[in-house]
Amino acid sequence: MQEAEKRMAEGMGIKVLAFKFKGEEVSEMIPPFPTAMNPPFRDFSRDETAFKQRLEAFLLDHGIC
Repeated sequence: MQEAEKRMAEGMGIKVLAFKFKGEEVSEMIPPFPTAMNPPFRDFSRDETAFKQRLEAFLLDHGIC
């Protein structure tokens, strides 16, 4: 889906940028997946400060914000 959206945007003259996520920035859910009968045992909260700083620098470098 993202590839189709990228092609559509480029076809309309919209600049498309790629922001790469690091492995530790992506949430992982280890089976068994949480359900009402099987609640999660891990705390998925994390400090996103480093990610937000990287994203801010990326947006500034490209004149987006």
